[in-house]
Amino acid sequence: LNNKIINDNIYKNNTVLILIPVTLKSSGLENKLLKDINGMSIIERTYNQAIKSKCIVKNNDGGIQNVRVVTNSMDIFNKILHSKNFTNPKIGLMNEECKNENEICQKYVKSITEKYSIIINIKGDEPFVNIINIDKVISAMVETNYQCIIGHYLSKQYNDLSLIKSVINKNNK
Repeated sequence: LNNKIINDNIYKNNTVLILIPVTLKSSGLENKLLKDINGMSIIERTYNQAIKSKCIVKNNDGGIQNVRVVTNSMDIFNKILHSKNFTNPKIGLMNEECKNENEICQKYVKSITEKYSIIINIKGDEPFVNIINIDKVISAMVETNYQCIIGHYLSKQYNDLSLIKSVINKNNK
């Protein structure tokens, strides 16, 4: 797969959602995602990288349909809503407290009516994420029919939505 060119038609029968879950909680730099890097916040740069994916779908108004920033922060919500660096963005606002970005994703996906065959989680603090690698992961998932989130957990933590789980077959095992 490393040397394979990603076929633009590979997404034809697969609906892909790219989620960028964000919260302002940080153990390090306060309000990190709102920090400016040469005229643009970190979350704006991450979003602008994500919309370079080959799987994006545009709305009639020019907005991106399947890349969404999901947050439980009104500061992030307002930054995105009023920024000139977003074109008609789709924003998910979670009104409940979440432990971390993984839990934001879990709860958001459960709350929407649209169905997606592949959901990709891009960390909000990845302003230089290499979208070619994201497209390769999507391509591999389509070609192999795997639905996999890479991660690990202890069996007693299975029901904790804030922890990433691995799903390797249709029986969720």
